[in-house]
Amino acid sequence: MNNPMSLAVLAGSTERGPQMPGCRGGEICRHGARRAPRRPGITQLDAALLVAGILVGLALLMPVLQASQASARRRSCTDHLRRIGLAVIRYCEQHNRFPAVNTRVPKRHGWAAQVLPQLDQQQLYERYDFSVDWCDPINAAPIATTVPFFECPAASYPGRMASGATRHPYRGAVLDYLATNRVSPRVVAEGWFPRETHLKGILSRAEWCHPSEVRDGLSQTTLLAEVAGTPAKYVFRDRDPEPMYGDRGFGAWADAGIYIQGHGHQPDGRRWPGRCTVNCTNDDAIYSFHRGGANVLMGDGAVRFLSEELDLFVLLAGITRANGELLAAGDLGCAVIGAPPADEFLE
Repeated sequence: MNNPMSLAVLAGSTERGPQMPGCRGGEICRHGARRAPRRPGITQLDAALLVAGILVGLALLMPVLQASQASARRRSCTDHLRRIGLAVIRYCEQHNRFPAVNTRVPKRHGWAAQVLPQLDQQQLYERYDFSVDWCDPINAAPIATTVPFFECPAASYPGRMASGATRHPYRGAVLDYLATNRVSPRVVAEGWFPRETHLKGILSRAEWCHPSEVRDGLSQTTLLAEVAGTPAKYVFRDRDPEPMYGDRGFGAWADAGIYIQGHGHQPDGRRWPGRCTVNCTNDDAIYSFHRGGANVLMGDGAVRFLSEELDLFVLLAGITRANGELLAAGDLGCAVIGAPPADEFLE
């Protein structure tokens, strides 16, 4: 009797038989079985090259992503300052004066609490009690309330909250935009400015400034500046282990002392007065986490970006409101957001 398997082979049959050991892929074994071709796989070399390519791509992409994120944070910060500027201008239109940087009669309060209604924070304003000091326990809940556009996104860090004790212990949400109150009298005492220099800024301590008193011009005089990162103290990009001003604390938006003086710092970022003007320290100075400079708000509502190379005397001229300095276009940095049209803040 003929062998059926042998006949199938002689007839050129491709019918698949049982898989037999020793057959090469795609060949007909002597027992008639055909083995399926082996599919090529990824070798270790291929995998290593793939991983290396991904890592190189990420390395090239990361700086682009970081720059994009930093740019977005800076735009958001600029918009926050613009919104605060519009609120201060609305306050001025309604009261015919700028808010005092702080009040002491009958009680102590800062400028930020005064402009809460103009910031669309009417409910928070109604909860805040002006008949007691800002840090009184009665105001504990309101001052701990975060107002999102009071903070620069680039300055956030975990657990950020101002705390300390002045007349009362307190814990308060923070503010990254402080009033440029005046030029420090020490600048005059050191002989850097004449003794007859008018030192006051627009948002002055314990007094209200009428727009007509800003003889240097609203577009040439600062209202607020970035002073970011409080209550932590930064010197250049190094964070001090202890919070600013120790047990007193600093940085709450409701604080009656949320202002800075113009004086510049020395190269170590700790002593003053000096020629270092921007991003030297956030201790009584303009400071941001943006690369190359910081934002300021002008009296007309425009936002400008001040370079870290800003000349000290240009900065001081921009803070004082009635010395008659003539600043050329661009002296006080570049305009990031121009002054709003009159009808935008008269609505």
